[in-house]
Amino acid sequence: MRFLLKVTIYVIYALYSLVCVFMNSLLLLCIHRHTPQYFKNFGIFIKMHSIFNLIGSFTAAFTMQRIIPAGMALLYVSYGPCTLTGSWSCYIGYAITLFGYIINLKYVLQLDNFYITLVCFISRMHIVQDGTISYKRAMIYLYCIALPAPCAFLVTFLISKTDDDVMVGILNATYPHYYEEGLMISGNESILTIPMKIVMIIVVGLILPVFGVMIFFRQVTFARVRKSKNTVTQKTRGKQKELLRMLTLQACLPFVQILAVVTFLLGYFNIVNHPLLESISIILAETPSLFSPIITFRYVPSYRKEARRIFGIPKPKKKGEKNSNSNSNSSSQKTTATIV
Repeated sequence: MRFLLKVTIYVIYALYSLVCVFMNSLLLLCIHRHTPQYFKNFGIFIKMHSIFNLIGSFTAAFTMQRIIPAGMALLYVSYGPCTLTGSWSCYIGYAITLFGYIINLKYVLQLDNFYITLVCFISRMHIVQDGTISYKRAMIYLYCIALPAPCAFLVTFLISKTDDDVMVGILNATYPHYYEEGLMISGNESILTIPMKIVMIIVVGLILPVFGVMIFFRQVTFARVRKSKNTVTQKTRGKQKELLRMLTLQACLPFVQILAVVTFLLGYFNIVNHPLLESISIILAETPSLFSPIITFRYVPSYRKEARRIFGIPKPKKKGEKNSNSNSNSSSQKTTATIV
């Protein structure tokens, strides 16, 4: 039974991570090969978004983590390749996964890409106002807004690691039927330590304030787009609105992870305790990594066209084009018949 469980976890993690890695790698390739000049500086944020998604997907597959709540303690059981190199590599891999999720605000509402999405809204506001954004300003936003909170999370989370023997003892005391020889276990003895309190503030406490700031910049940007109807073309305003819709959808993606929170709480309150459910919590947290590049392809035509070109997929013809082609063919046939 345990063997079947491990195989199931391996397969789910492998498939999910593979799809996430493929989608984000494809987007990065499209960004590298075909980013329009006018979109170049803003495209930096989309590129960083994809890079952190990619990092999170790789490290999630590397650790194949399962999180077990045990009172005030959090136990992490690893099944991935990190088990070959020790618990510290698994813990660091998990920390990097969460860092990527936080810089995209993915774990309990994916942090770092969330902050990058916030930076994207601020940048769009400047682009609508000034017509462009400089590379220097883009870098200032990235380093001063998107990175500080996730970096603070990474440091405090690494500091908060508890000795493995202590965590094994907690597992044996709380869930003795879970223990087996050779199981790779790491974790945090208590979420009430100072480093873990800082972690919780960053992961949970900052979500609503940051989301509120993001809504503010979204509304300001939309208002400026509407006011610009006398100074820019309708086509340009349409593009600005499309990009704002893209950012809005990406900002809402972390709320899909409420399912991950629900599965975690089911175990925390001892309503349902099952190894597969404890693994699915982490897998569900990876959802934005899968859907974020899909949303980008949907709203950025140049990347969508490049993806079609890479795979040799012809551009779908519009109904109008089909009718005009058929009419021109029929008229040419009639002309030919008349000449003959």
